Amino acid sequence: MFSFLQARLFRTLGLLVFLQSSLWGVSCIPRQKRVCLTDKNCAGTIEPTVCYEKECLPRVCEVGATRSCYTGTDATKERGECKSGLQVCTKNGSDWSTCLAEVVPVEETCDGQDNDCDGKSDEGLNCVCEPGSQRPCFSGPKDASTTQPSFCAQGVQICTGQKVWGRCLGQRLPSMRWRQALAAQDTQQVQTSFDTCLEPDADCDGQLDLTPCTCEQGTTRPCYLGPLGTEGKGICKAGTQTCVARADGSMGWGFCVGQVLPKAEEELGCNGKDDDCDGLIDNQTGTQVPLWQRCQETTSSGCTKIQVCQNQEWGPCLHREICGNQVDDNCDSQIDESGTEGCCQAQERCGNQVDDDCDGAVDEKNCETP
Repeated sequence: MFSFLQARLFRTLGLLVFLQSSLWGVSCIPRQKRVCLTDKNCAGTIEPTVCYEKECLPRVCEVGATRSCYTGTDATKERGECKSGLQVCTKNGSDWSTCLAEVVPVEETCDGQDNDCDGKSDEGLNCVCEPGSQRPCFSGPKDASTTQPSFCAQGVQICTGQKVWGRCLGQRLPSMRWRQALAAQDTQQVQTSFDTCLEPDADCDGQLDLTPCTCEQGTTRPCYLGPLGTEGKGICKAGTQTCVARADGSMGWGFCVGQVLPKAEEELGCNGKDDDCDGLIDNQTGTQVPLWQRCQETTSSGCTKIQVCQNQEWGPCLHREICGNQVDDNCDSQIDESGTEGCCQAQERCGNQVDDDCDGAVDEKNCETP
């Protein structure tokens, strides 16, 4: 038993050591790294630890676990185009991945969507256009690249009968496969894709991501990064990934070389091919509408003549209504009226990247799971 005087002595010495450390800038001794080969080498600590890259690290999650995440503000979460993403337990349970497949606010653009997730669409923009006209588009982050070797690519917009630009069709956005999988509530697809480093440049910045995947330099494997369900359809085919040295000197899977990804049907025109790899030939990208083009200047009422692609050739220039292009093609002051050729389904279907109900949106929240 310590006496009263001994206890006071210890307290005084402790105070002196603290003051001396504070004055001289001496800090606590840093924790020493523990070298390991397996998790068993990390046993004997108070906190749970795991072995990752020959170092014992605190365990923060169970391998295989996932959780919802969102890095935007609470005010924008699940509002407009913004959506939560998914984190995967990685590095043998010592860390959570970045937030995969989330959609955060971006600058507002003319597409009828709430891009900045403030509850309003196209605010502050002049979005007037000539019905039936087309233009390239991309609604992803400004710093994302839409040229090779990046996965991302521009799509096409069509001006509707309301004289405003419609949704961007056929574009490829960062982490598109992960977004599709989450929309279909398939978290396993996201986890498997992340764990195998299938998407080496998930943010489309043109640089290989430093994801925790290892491989032997020079080895190869097949790869395909197009939207789910498009591989082997139309022009789309797989390519090859090679294990290469990354920016930090580690080994990892490189870009997918030689793959053929979907392109907007409008970009390649009436060619008798399934360019967007949706199982349909010469259709308007993202819809079941036949591929068409404007062949006459639009009148003040929004009426125009169109040509429809048939057997790799453009048909005659006519006032002919086709369902789903949101233009008054037959000049009856109605747009996509019922009973029209190629009319739409009553219910949107999830995960097929097609505007089934012809409302200008693809796989929206009220879609029906196949």
